[in-house]
Amino acid sequence: MKPPFPKVRVTWYDAFTVDEWTSLSDYKIAPTKCVTEGLLIREDELYIAVAPTISRGEDGSWDACHFINIPRGMIVTLTTRKSRPPPLRPCG
Repeated sequence: MKPPFPKVRVTWYDAFTVDEWTSLSDYKIAPTKCVTEGLLIREDELYIAVAPTISRGEDGSWDACHFINIPRGMIVTLTTRKSRPPPLRPCG
């Protein structure tokens, strides 16, 4: 069975900190634009969750790890990819 999650590519601006003394008269904001690809495993009005790795449990449920939750307000583009990942195979 194919995973019921669409493959997506997300371009988004990352939040960042400046952790050194900086002259405010010369300070320019330089955000980092990120690109994340993976499976869209969950979304709501505030966030999307994208996972690079999923597996199928013995009971048939889906598990994910190392997923990222991206605030919708930071998303520049969210594109559904046409290709699906290859079929899952048991690890090990």
